Amino acid sequence: MGTKADSRPGMAPPAVVPGVAAVVYRRAGCVPCAATVRAMARHGLPVRQVPLEQAGAEEIEAFKAAGLVSAPVVVTENGTWSGFRPDLIRTLAHNQHSEPRARATTQFASPGPGVPAPARAAGWGI
Repeated sequence: MGTKADSRPGMAPPAVVPGVAAVVYRRAGCVPCAATVRAMARHGLPVRQVPLEQAGAEEIEAFKAAGLVSAPVVVTENGTWSGFRPDLIRTLAHNQHSEPRARATTQFASPGPGVPAPARAAGWGI
């Protein structure tokens, strides 16, 4: 279960800071992590990057409990997801450039297919 979108408000508030569209928890050398940060930069989204190694044990356990088991884990005001999700990055960019009232009511689409078992076995998860 690699890629999952989660709109539970309890996950986002501690990590999201004013002026930042998303917090990206990433691993060093992680290709999907780098692709996520690049895509957000292309869309003009300010992000805060946090190495997963520096995330607290409680945060890591919360991610795992929510089914967010592959890097990167992206936390926004409106949702949380894991893996490289260009569709959700586009949605986030659209919401960030829309009126604040509309942004607050828009939720992310349902999650796409998860990471295949070979990818999990290769240790790509968190």
